[in-house]
Amino acid sequence: MGSPQARELSGVKREPEGYSGFRRPLRIMARLLAAWLFCVVALVSFSWGMEDQKTLRLMARIHPKVSLILDRSQVTFAGAEDQAIIPAAEGAVQVTAKGAAGVNRPLVLTMRAENDLEGSAGRIPIHQVRWTALGEGFRDGSLSRAADKILGRWTSSGVHRGQVNFELVSPPEMAAGEYQSQVTLTLASP
Repeated sequence: MGSPQARELSGVKREPEGYSGFRRPLRIMARLLAAWLFCVVALVSFSWGMEDQKTLRLMARIHPKVSLILDRSQVTFAGAEDQAIIPAAEGAVQVTAKGAAGVNRPLVLTMRAENDLEGSAGRIPIHQVRWTALGEGFRDGSLSRAADKILGRWTSSGVHRGQVNFELVSPPEMAAGEYQSQVTLTLASP
């Protein structure tokens, strides 16, 4: 088996004589590198197969700071039962509305009564209370339990001052007595 023909006939290829033998370590290194790459790809594929992702949308609505100041917390109507219109005894309520506003985001001041004027002698419908307002952006109106009534509306930021004069329009069936209700004023920039 020492001749080249004998080596070929045995089916085993041998390195020629005088060859340094660098191919074998290179083949082993190539096989090890291929096995390592296969493992890395398999691990990455395996970890991706076990992952699930969702997105979450975050929204922040920052409303501008608003401030509402009234110079008093009570309005009193004092008059005779046959008096057609009874003005507020204290005079006009001074209103100061502060806030940021714009054309697409106005600053709005609303009023809503919680109930009619009620007392031991009966009730007076709350729409019998009306007001007149002085000041830029302020509006006249009458109270309601069913809906917010606009007292003021502004499309510019800043400080808005006005006066509101309340009066009670006496209904014909009004009896002498004491009546009360509560009104909520809300300043908002929707």
